[in-house]
Amino acid sequence: MMMNKEAFYLATLGVSLTAIMATAMFVLVGFNPKDATTYSNLPWIYAVVSATVGCLTQATLYRMDREMRLQPVLVESGTRH
Repeated sequence: MMMNKEAFYLATLGVSLTAIMATAMFVLVGFNPKDATTYSNLPWIYAVVSATVGCLTQATLYRMDREMRLQPVLVESGTRH
């Protein structure tokens, strides 16, 4: 069960980092478009959407990290019967 949570955590982290990098890329394209008539407002719309996805996934990661830290760790004792 714990492995699934860790895999979901890593996948969410990957989506979050990708969204943050996409935000930076779309902002840069918005400031310096190749063709202003073709791109118009699309880079800004994409930047807002990817920033929103980045913020939502970061909030999810924060909650998951808090839950994973609060779970007790099961440790076996050294004595066997």
